[in-house]
Amino acid sequence: MERAVEASARERRGIANRALNGMQLPEMEALLGAIGAEREGRVPSALELAAKQAYEESLARECRHAGYASTKGLEQALDIQQAVTCVFAWRSPRGDLELTRRALEAQKSGRSPSHQEVEALQRAKAEWSRLARLTGLPLAVTAGDKLQ
Repeated sequence: MERAVEASARERRGIANRALNGMQLPEMEALLGAIGAEREGRVPSALELAAKQAYEESLARECRHAGYASTKGLEQALDIQQAVTCVFAWRSPRGDLELTRRALEAQKSGRSPSHQEVEALQRAKAEWSRLARLTGLPLAVTAGDKLQ
């Protein structure tokens, strides 16, 4: 029974993530803002409302594709940290991601990161924090763990 529940939750998250990945980057970022507006009790902007609508439409398509008659039960399936990670990865220049990875490896191994690696890591932390603030969630703490 427990395995079935876990598999079902994993399937719902997969559907939600595919719906997210069906959106354009500006819509994804605005969706993070819509999530933040909802959590903070503020009125979402027109762009955030449009992004939420685009996500709901994408979710409905993915549900139909997966054989579900409706999105009922999947409204809260989106992993917000995964959504932030997705937007972060799309927005970050490829070279910065590699430099950031090397900076983290340097820190773990006791090597001093290069100047370029340190700068890339600082940019990555700033971008992660910005995206986390959009959601209204304390993801910056998680990012600090990931990016230190």
